Amino acid sequence: QGGWIRGYGTGPVNVTASSLRLAASTGIGTLGSGATTFTTTVSTLNASTSSGGINITETDSLVIAAVGVSVNRVAESGELGGFIVDDSQAGATATGSALVIRTLAGALGVSNGVSAAGNIRLEAVGAAADLAVGAGISSGGGHITLLAARNIQLAAGTSVRTGGNGTLDLEAVGGTLAMADAARLEAIGGNIRVRAQGNVTVG
Repeated sequence: QGGWIRGYGTGPVNVTASSLRLAASTGIGTLGSGATTFTTTVSTLNASTSSGGINITETDSLVIAAVGVSVNRVAESGELGGFIVDDSQAGATATGSALVIRTLAGALGVSNGVSAAGNIRLEAVGAAADLAVGAGISSGGGHITLLAARNIQLAAGTSVRTGGNGTLDLEAVGGTLAMADAARLEAIGGNIRVRAQGNVTVG
């Protein structure tokens, strides 16, 4: 947790697992000029960094949610030597920078909060890829972009919020955009753009 997490090597995927918890001090992947993504094939993801940004690409569907990690440790004898449990960690947080999480061929779900000091981009790519927001998304003052190849849904009581002069950009490229009752979009000092190929329902 004292450094960064980056993916190197020739393979297209850096980590394959059922659930993945990533925690780093100075970034996961890289952002900006020459950005490099950290590529995963997992079902559930949690990621946090205290000073750097987050740049993660998932090969298929993904849910951002609470993840606790438990593993068996193998002793020098080759037998089971103990059981290690890391506390559950929720959502995705880039405390000091921007956050980008994308799927390449599947839906993206937000079950626990997503936050960043800077810009946020959440994107679901693929012919039938939906973006389902079931928890808050917030930036301290950056811009927030939510994109889906098909539909975007915001659950009841959720909010997408940015401070400062940050803007909100939501687009359901091939489907509808639906906000349930009490779902909110808030840009304190900036503009909001909402677009869909089909219907738009505002909560």
